[in-house]
Amino acid sequence: MIVSAASSSAAGPKRYDPAKLLVSLHIPKTAGTSFRAILGDWFGERLHNHYPGWATPLTRTDAQADACVHGHFTRRNDSAIHQYYPDADQVITIMRDPFDRAISEWRFKNMIKSAGNPVDEMEDDPSFDTWFGRRADEVAEQPITRLMMQMPESLTPETAHMAFDHSFVAVGVCERFPETIRLFATLLGKPHASDVRMNVTTYGSANDYDAYRSRHEQVFHSDHEMYAAARAMFERQLADAEL
Repeated sequence: MIVSAASSSAAGPKRYDPAKLLVSLHIPKTAGTSFRAILGDWFGERLHNHYPGWATPLTRTDAQADACVHGHFTRRNDSAIHQYYPDADQVITIMRDPFDRAISEWRFKNMIKSAGNPVDEMEDDPSFDTWFGRRADEVAEQPITRLMMQMPESLTPETAHMAFDHSFVAVGVCERFPETIRLFATLLGKPHASDVRMNVTTYGSANDYDAYRSRHEQVFHSDHEMYAAARAMFERQLADAEL
C-alpha cells in the first residue's frame, strides 16, 4: 500500500548551516547531471564529485565550510553517505516517480549499450519484461531496495516513509525541477538559476510500459512510499518559503 502525502511523517527538515559540509545525493535518472551544473555555479571550486572511478573528492576529515559533495552514494558498494562521511548531517536530493525513474533507467541503459558500451545487466539483451522481472526477484530476495540503500539512514520497508526525517535540508521533485531549483536556492542562500537540462535520454519511448505501473507500485511499494514522503516534504517547504 502506498503511503499518501498526508500520512507521511512531518519531522524535519534541517536548517542549512553553510559552515558545514552539504551532501547532494544524486539518485540516478533524477536530473542529477543538470543539477550538478547548477551546484557548480553555486559552489565553484568548493563543489566536489563523488562517483565510482572518479578521484575521491574529500577525505572524511577534510570537509570544507561552504562546500558541497555531489554524487552517487549507496550501501551496495559500501559508499553510503554516512559510511563515507560519518559526520555529514546536511543532505539534499531530488526524487522522481519510481516507475517513471525505472523506465528512464531502462531506456538509458539501452542507449548506453547501443552506443557500444558494456552494461552488465543488459549483456544478454533482456526484454523489458525480463529486466523488470529480475528487479522484482531481487526485491523478493532483498526487500531493502536499491533506492533505500542510497539514503543516508538505514531503512526497512516499515520505515521507508521516514527517509527524510533526520539528515535532510531539502528534497526536490524531478517532475517540478524549476520549482525545486528555486526552493534549493532559497534554502541554501544561493542565486536563482535557470532550468537547463543535460544528459537527457533519447532512446526509445516510455509509452509502451504503462501496463507495468500497477505491478511496480506493488513490488516497489517502499520506493513509492518514499516518493510520497518526499512530495509531502517538498510541498511543506514550498509553502513555508512562500514560493
